[in-house]
This record gives sequence, C-alpha cells and structure tokens, in this order.
Amino acid sequence: MKLFRPYIPIEQRGEVIGYVGSLEPYRVTLQLIHSLRIVARLKPITRFIIIGSGSLQNKIAELVNNDPELKSRTTLLRYVNYRDMPKYLNEIKLFVFPTLSDGLPNTILEALACGCLVLTTRVGGIPDVIKEGVTGFYINDPLNPVNVARRIVMVLDRPEGELKTITVNGRVYVEKRYGYSSALKRWGKIMFCYK
Repeated sequence: MKLFRPYIPIEQRGEVIGYVGSLEPYRVTLQLIHSLRIVARLKPITRFIIIGSGSLQNKIAELVNNDPELKSRTTLLRYVNYRDMPKYLNEIKLFVFPTLSDGLPNTILEALACGCLVLTTRVGGIPDVIKEGVTGFYINDPLNPVNVARRIVMVLDRPEGELKTITVNGRVYVEKRYGYSSALKRWGKIMFCYK
C-alpha cells in the first residue's frame, strides 16, 4: 500500500468524480455515465475521470462526446500504468463504483488508500470495507441515473470536515486490514497452521 497513499488532502482536491474499472454491463457503467450527465448540469465545476476498457467503451465514448457539458470536463482513458494510478486517484475526490456483482475490487481498496471518498453498491465483499458514513457511502436501489446522481450530489454536499474524517477512516481501515504487516500476520497464521 506504500504506492497507494494520499498525496493531496481531500480538502485540496477539486470536485472530481472518478471511476476505474472494466466498462461492462455488470459494472453499470452506462447508467453511471447517464448519472454523470445529470451531475454535470447540477454542479458546473465538477470534472470527471473514467479509466477502463471493455465492451461498452465505444458506447461510453459516444455518450461523453455527444454531450457538450460532459465532453469538456471528462477525461477518458482506456489504460493507465499501475504505477501511475495513484496520481489519478489523488485527483479524484469521489470514487464512484456501481456494480451488480463483485468480490472485493482492488480499485476500491486503492481508492481508499489514496484518500478518495468511495460511493459504491452493497455486493460481494464490499460491505466488509465500506460502512455507510464511516468509511464510504452506498448507492441504494434502484441503480438508475437519477438515484445515482442524487447520491453523488449528496456526498459532495456534505461538510468538508465530515468528508475528511471519512477519508481518514477509510485509509486507516485499508492499511490496518490489507497493508503489508497485516498480510504478513495472516500468512504467518496460515503457515503456522500447516506445520
């Protein structure tokens, strides 16, 4: 986790919303883009970073490029070198990760480690890490663009001090549970059990 750490405090980041992951239907990325179209109109200073590729990448690029409000404020990247990912995550204030089916995505852990606020869905192993209002936030059903946009705006409009506390909580939790020393302890227990 040394690579993934906050270089820019949350209160110094611009109002940037980001997504990193595959652009596939199970990740609800088309609905996310439609929700970002709504947010772009409600919050004129907000910028967007979308990093990923997949079967929906051309459709997503088309949606972004055909919307002047979105196009002028969106960075679309198909690939970012792993070592460069912390730079992008440190630009993002709110990391939005809607998904219908997942285990525990590394990108959520990396975003938390870099001090991002995380807004996601309550599936797979995600509830082990994200506690509503403590380490992050949830998009409650339905996963339609209006509801996702409403939750995005709700998070961004919270008091800055509260958001800072949540980012610290998320980073501490990830470091404590998934950092090098905790992984070493878990492996030690596994090795000890098999002796």
